[in-house]
Amino acid sequence: MKSPILLLLLISFTSFSQTYTVESVPTTRLENNSYVSNPNQIISGTTVDQINTILDSLEKKTTVQVSVVLLQSIGQADVFDFAQQLFEKWGIGQKGNNNGLLILFVMDKHTIRFHTGDGLEGVLPDATCKDIQRDYMVPYFKNGNYDEGMFQGVGKVAELLTNPEAATEIINTSANQDENYYAYAFIMVVMFPVLIIIFFIARARGRFKKSNEANWIGLSVPWWLVLYVVLPYALLFIAFTSKWELSLSLFTIYGLIIFLQVERRLRIYSLAKPHH
Repeated sequence: MKSPILLLLLISFTSFSQTYTVESVPTTRLENNSYVSNPNQIISGTTVDQINTILDSLEKKTTVQVSVVLLQSIGQADVFDFAQQLFEKWGIGQKGNNNGLLILFVMDKHTIRFHTGDGLEGVLPDATCKDIQRDYMVPYFKNGNYDEGMFQGVGKVAELLTNPEAATEIINTSANQDENYYAYAFIMVVMFPVLIIIFFIARARGRFKKSNEANWIGLSVPWWLVLYVVLPYALLFIAFTSKWELSLSLFTIYGLIIFLQVERRLRIYSLAKPHH
């Protein structure tokens, strides 16, 4: 006779090693009226209850239907195709409104997929879904805290669908990020030919040619490139990846200009000092 502990371990191992197909995913909504299908216990029962409470309230207020599915593995299946087929098989959302949302998390692929019906695409476009995943779910998932990540993600979706101000906030954030992206790209593209022109003008005037004159304050080509090319682009790259506001980036560029002017003044002072 198998011991209870050995039997429990066997059941857990079988559960976690199972590869699911669209047909084999437990339909908990039909079985126990749960919005969450969590056959591998990736999140706790407490979190499942909390999410059920949020999504039940959401459906009563807005008629929007959301299903959350967390699976250990779907084998070699494509996550996008899997989500689309599961969404259609379960018929998530009200007929006629097509206002359903499937949140699918696949553990071994480290992938979250939001699949929306046509009726929600205006409120939950792909960009907004990715913002929710990136800002409210992925940071927790990276630390192995799937309970908090899924709870925060579902909570933000519910807030977005029930609170117009939250919708405006997220949409504006996405728009600002897109505007910042194009602004940074424009600055980087325009700045490069300008710096090339300045480089050739400086070289034509002999700024890089070492002179024996006591008042020569030129720079070597490598040092000029560091100060006037590498440093500005490095600052722009940091600003872009750190998601600085454009105003902060422009202020930083202004500070860089001041720094370059001070650096030049110091070189002049270093030459003038021995004579005074």
